[in-house]
Amino acid sequence: APTPPPQRARPAEGGGHLPEGEDTPAPAPASTPAPAPHPAEDASAAECDERGEFHAGFCYTKCAILTNKKYPYRLNSITCCKNSSRCAVEGMVNPDFGEIASPARSSGCGPDEEYQNGLCFKACGLLTDGEYPYRTDHRTCCRKTGVWQCHLPHNRKRSRYFNVGGGGGCSKDAELLGHFCYKRCSILTDGKYPKRSGPSTCCTRKHCSSPNNRLMRVEFNVGGDIGCPKNEELHASRCYKSCSSLTNGSYPTRVAVATCCKEEDASACGRHNTLWTDLRFGESSGPGNQPVHVPAGKPVPKLASESSA
Repeated sequence: APTPPPQRARPAEGGGHLPEGEDTPAPAPASTPAPAPHPAEDASAAECDERGEFHAGFCYTKCAILTNKKYPYRLNSITCCKNSSRCAVEGMVNPDFGEIASPARSSGCGPDEEYQNGLCFKACGLLTDGEYPYRTDHRTCCRKTGVWQCHLPHNRKRSRYFNVGGGGGCSKDAELLGHFCYKRCSILTDGKYPKRSGPSTCCTRKHCSSPNNRLMRVEFNVGGDIGCPKNEELHASRCYKSCSSLTNGSYPTRVAVATCCKEEDASACGRHNTLWTDLRFGESSGPGNQPVHVPAGKPVPKLASESSA
């Protein structure tokens, strides 16, 4: 293996403390799509039955059936149109149009959600009773689809309450920290560091400032459920082939997309000669040099009533 160059990288994120009431069931989180191929690449209407039509990973009941053929063209999960070429102008929005006809392979978002910038949010059409059905960011819903149209104040509505996903709150094996659902530190550390104080930090007590009371690991930055495959690790919301397997255990801790560290504790990775940077480290373990991918069960944002608008 090549000799590691004397290059530095910032240590993994940590610090902070748990909010009060961390174990209180959280409102519905804005979830992250499961690691499935993009529907445009390998999913088709062939996966739907005769009553269904394919859209964004799901088989919805055909708009023609739902509207008695008056609005036969589907624009999104809750919008049907008279004419395919003028769908954004003459569409009819109705939450009932989001009826799932058959279980097509999911693209990751739920039937009451929409995809935006890597996350699944509850559909703006449902949140605004169809008045602002088009989402442009995590807390903005618009009347119109065009970017410039949405810039007009009367065409958009912004609210912290739009930063929410469908479904339930954090899963039973997850805990809330700073509007995100993470896998419980008590599970990740076999009960030795049960309190979470940062995305990559677990502690022996609720507030931990002493290095003796905390443990920093990049692999703690993961949500409940599946996470990354066994031979991969999470970094910056993506699954990469583990640094341990890439370096034969010499640099087991990932601190950047292409940087591995010889220290197990990420907080010690800023010291000289602890880092190894190589572009080959920024790959997944999938077949055929598969690109890095979004993990199932990664930390996901949630709606918090105390969030600022």
